[in-house]
Amino acid sequence: MNVRILTLILLLLMPGGAMAGLSRTTLQTVSANPPPGAKLDLSLTAPDTSGTRHSIGALLQGHPGFVNFVDYTCRTLCGTDLMLLSDAIRRAGLKPADFRIIAIGLDPKDSAQAAIKMERDQIPAALHPITTFLLPDQATIGKATGALGFRYAYDAQRDQFAHPAVVYAIAPDGSLRAALSPLALNAGDLRQVLTTAQPPSLYQRIRALCYGYDPETGIYTSRIMLLLQAGALATLLLLALVFLRRYRRQPP
Repeated sequence: MNVRILTLILLLLMPGGAMAGLSRTTLQTVSANPPPGAKLDLSLTAPDTSGTRHSIGALLQGHPGFVNFVDYTCRTLCGTDLMLLSDAIRRAGLKPADFRIIAIGLDPKDSAQAAIKMERDQIPAALHPITTFLLPDQATIGKATGALGFRYAYDAQRDQFAHPAVVYAIAPDGSLRAALSPLALNAGDLRQVLTTAQPPSLYQRIRALCYGYDPETGIYTSRIMLLLQAGALATLLLLALVFLRRYRRQPP
């Protein structure tokens, strides 16, 4: 089954966020909105899951890369974003030697074990050698998110983050090439961002939350509602396809 269809179906079943505690005003500040000339500082350093410190520049090693801000204990879409990125890389036929993947933790409280589990669950073994999960302190998180215009909010009551679901493609010098929606990644986009800069995408102007329900109205946010509708449609189409195949196999 196509990974994106499966993801949408899983979102239908996902319970997280039903009692979200952030206000609508706070949620409206959450977005992916890179500033002009956005550039990730290559000198930023943080430990990986083994405790070894790395700078962004050392991790890229002169290659372009994909950067994803992640809550390693997220109960909604964080891991799904990484799974979708991995699937898009597979479909694009990209060579692991040509790029790097960097996951930057959003919560300084998260353990290395939580990051290791997410890597094991969401990143295929073939990509492990070029993927690094970082566990930065709060100051480093602030510098990295600020540089790329990644605006998020922390729900202390639930110990969860409302944040954009976005994958950043960066050049070897740390400059931003594109901000991409994990749910809309395609092979052509990934191949292009590895070789050249793209104009700012429409996605950069959309607040696509990894969070849950609208806490004031008691209903899903518009993005989650869209995902639910798309997931329901995908499920119906899948069931119809299975039924049609079985019907055609029956003898006359």
